Amino acid sequence: MSSVESQVTGARLLARDVGVVTLLLNDARHRAFQRVFAVDKTDVNLMTLIVLLVTAERMQATSRRVRASRGPTLAEDFTGFGIVREALCRVAGPNARDTPLLASLLAIAVIGGTVRSGLHGLRGSGHSADVAFHKRYGYLVDPGHWRQRRAQRREAAVSHR
Repeated sequence: MSSVESQVTGARLLARDVGVVTLLLNDARHRAFQRVFAVDKTDVNLMTLIVLLVTAERMQATSRRVRASRGPTLAEDFTGFGIVREALCRVAGPNARDTPLLASLLAIAVIGGTVRSGLHGLRGSGHSADVAFHKRYGYLVDPGHWRQRRAQRREAAVSHR
């Protein structure tokens, strides 16, 4: 094994991957700004700053407008609650009007189902990311790998006795 091969670690591979992604994104930004705004390569950073400032100003103006808008009146609230209650009673069936706290029970059921499916998807995506990371770097950073080798050496030593 040469000295170059012994210096390759998971951290170095990860740093190189991040560096390559950064270079690719920067090149894509330069090409997009040159094409959209028809500017030279030397002016792309200035255009990026201008676009970020304009975007921040528009976001601030939009948030001010949303905060300044008035909420629904009390009459609109009661009308909305009545419509939702009638819709829930029609969905639940004819005996639903006698059920206390029907809206709360149905809201808990709907929210619970939504949260459950969302958490399932989140767990699945997290598992996929974990598998991809360990496939690429796991053999370099996983202490279980070292424990497995140690156990194999012990087995080999016992079998040779």
